[in-house]
Amino acid sequence: RHVSLRATNTSKQPLVLMEVTTACGCTKVEWPKKPIPPHDSAELRIAFTAEQEGAFFKKIAVRHSANPGPVTFAIQGTVTKGI
Repeated sequence: RHVSLRATNTSKQPLVLMEVTTACGCTKVEWPKKPIPPHDSAELRIAFTAEQEGAFFKKIAVRHSANPGPVTFAIQGTVTKGI
């Protein structure tokens, strides 16, 4: 499964997403390598591969050019057996 997240540059300078890290190898993120112009947005595509049924909570950290500290967020949900 893939989930999309939009990142919007609200600054007056181009924004570069330098690194995206995840808590485990079961979560992968694709992000644009080109700078995001001021007041524009870009898509991050998140893929999660479930190892088992049940609830999950995965943290993702994004390092960017506007701040030395990363922005963190999480995805969560419940994996159920497919029909």
